[in-house]
Amino acid sequence: MSVSEVVYEPELHAVVFDKTRGHLAKVMEIQGDRCAMRRTTGGLEWWTPKIDLRAATTAELLSPGVAAANARSRGEL
Repeated sequence: MSVSEVVYEPELHAVVFDKTRGHLAKVMEIQGDRCAMRRTTGGLEWWTPKIDLRAATTAELLSPGVAAANARSRGEL
């Protein structure tokens, strides 16, 4: 198996990055080679192949919290 064929194995409830949709999502269910996903901000679930997922970076995980803190400091929340 080459490096390009290695598939990321997310854990249930992990926050990951969906490469096809371009945003963070939480793993809601895992069935074989696909996962049920939901955006971290909520909304409808969708199914995506594991090959389209990767681990979220620290910056991606912190970004929504930083944006909310900045909005609070500006009195927007």
